Amino acid sequence: MKVIVVDSNALAYRSKYSMRGLSHEQQETGVIFGFMVEILRLAKMFETTRFVFCWDSKKSYRKEDYPKYKYKRHDKSKKTSEEIYMDQVAFLQFDMLRKYVLPMFGFRNVFLKSGYEGDDLIANIVLNNKGEFIIVSNDEDLYQLLDHAPIYSLKHKKLFTKDDFVKEYTITPREWIDVKSIAGCHTDNVEGIKGIGEKTVIKYLKDQTKDSINQRIENHREMIKRNRKLVKLPYRLEGEPMDKITPTFKNEKFSMARFHNLCDEFYFQSFKRSTALWVKTFNMEE
Repeated sequence: MKVIVVDSNALAYRSKYSMRGLSHEQQETGVIFGFMVEILRLAKMFETTRFVFCWDSKKSYRKEDYPKYKYKRHDKSKKTSEEIYMDQVAFLQFDMLRKYVLPMFGFRNVFLKSGYEGDDLIANIVLNNKGEFIIVSNDEDLYQLLDHAPIYSLKHKKLFTKDDFVKEYTITPREWIDVKSIAGCHTDNVEGIKGIGEKTVIKYLKDQTKDSINQRIENHREMIKRNRKLVKLPYRLEGEPMDKITPTFKNEKFSMARFHNLCDEFYFQSFKRSTALWVKTFNMEE
């Protein structure tokens, strides 16, 4: 059976704005609602009930190594008071999903490791375990894992495979690490060599660039080495690998009673009205 490995923060963020305003008894519930809607959709699409949820830790080993890492995302001086408030409301629901909602629903593979990102956990799982994995995310850093699992894009609603990657980028998934190490990663605020973008790096890797560009890359070997540590998955703390994460689905069961309790607690009446669909999709016990 297929195993869906979820970049949980990415999935939860999608509901931050789309489900804004949904609440019950003065508690915001939109993120939780939107997250569970997507889980149902993915379960139906891929015909599986096996999910692994990987969450980002608030602590970041990468940020300790490189203080500028993701600085723009967390710089409150660049955000409005409303944006700060919405972040706070969303993060409370992230924690509620991880600690309470998902386990209560019946999921047993909900992971967070201090200092690591969800991407690290995803890489740990697909690289160290046998199985038919499908990664769910929008993060292009995960392209380096396409030799081991396809990626379902939340943004484009389609599966992106190794063959799709090779056709689009003309390099191997493993070489994506080199591309990000040299060009940098704008979304994570990892600085690359100025004036050298991803397309130029790909030409360099295929020996199609001029000597001047080759020399610039040689002159920035220390930066590239630093970046490689930041972008390669999973992150290695002091050069040591993460402890292996082994999901298990033994005794994982879904109960209609627990499902109804969650619906009542968060006032998800539309879920209760479609109980038959949830029961069928997750093989719920009466």
